[in-house]
Amino acid sequence: MTRKSLIREWGTGYLFILPGVFFVAVFITYPLLQSLLLAFFRWKGVGEWKFVGFENYAKMFTADRFFPLALQNSIVISLGTTVGTVGLGFIFAVLIDLRVRLWRFYRFVYFLPVVISVAAISLLWQRILDPYGLLNTILGRIGLAHAQHN
Repeated sequence: MTRKSLIREWGTGYLFILPGVFFVAVFITYPLLQSLLLAFFRWKGVGEWKFVGFENYAKMFTADRFFPLALQNSIVISLGTTVGTVGLGFIFAVLIDLRVRLWRFYRFVYFLPVVISVAAISLLWQRILDPYGLLNTILGRIGLAHAQHN
């Protein structure tokens, strides 16, 4: 492969992952970093930020009367959903494996959400990657017609 075709191939690959990277950066990484930074400041929603260091954390653990209940609720919900979903999955797996009465129905109920989501995503990507689909249209309009696929 020549250097130019290698760069074009890698560039096409990066172009495909760019929307995902953008989404993670804008909607996950930036708010997370902003929250971590804001935790060390006093701010009322408008106006200047005043650096207070770990004072907010000290207040949260000592003076906030709602924090222990909120922490308890978070732990109960996390454990409940984790144990519930793993437990329910285990029960379905045992029922399917033992081939008890109605085991085909249990298998159908258990795998239905998986199959539906894969089918929906497959149809969506089929429309996006169609030669006359969204991706090729966008690439053509922004001047990257050489990156279009047939």
